[in-house]
Amino acid sequence: MGFWSLFLVYLIGFILIIIDVFLPGGILATCGGIILAIGVGITYYQHGAAAGTTALISSLLSATLVVIVGYQVIARTRLARRAFLDPERIGNRPNAPSPVAALVGRTGVTLTDLRPAGRVQVDGEPYDALATGQFIPAGRKVVVTGTEMNSLVVTEA
Repeated sequence: MGFWSLFLVYLIGFILIIIDVFLPGGILATCGGIILAIGVGITYYQHGAAAGTTALISSLLSATLVVIVGYQVIARTRLARRAFLDPERIGNRPNAPSPVAALVGRTGVTLTDLRPAGRVQVDGEPYDALATGQFIPAGRKVVVTGTEMNSLVVTEA
């Protein structure tokens, strides 16, 4: 195999790795790595141990450099800034309190039958609710005793 044919084998391997950086999935990088390994094997076979070892080391270093630089380039794109969470945004802040948590202890009226889920009206606003006991018919007074996943937990007053 001539120089240009061997160069083409290495080039195809690197191109597949570069494409995998931008279209992640791992399959293209794996194929690129296999093609690079084939190129190194051909180099060992045709040109001896010194050339094969040089090809192996340079392929490993170059592939690593391509992946690192590729990910750094991707991290600076507008699409990546939208797709990935910014560590400064997520930080160590506590979760925001539920908007319905402030309604615990208030009274309201059932808008629908609660069996055990339905709708209640508290302070003039409708909310999803769960009854903690028996069936509660529509039009009954209820007390908010807690919250569960943005729904009010109520008992009959």
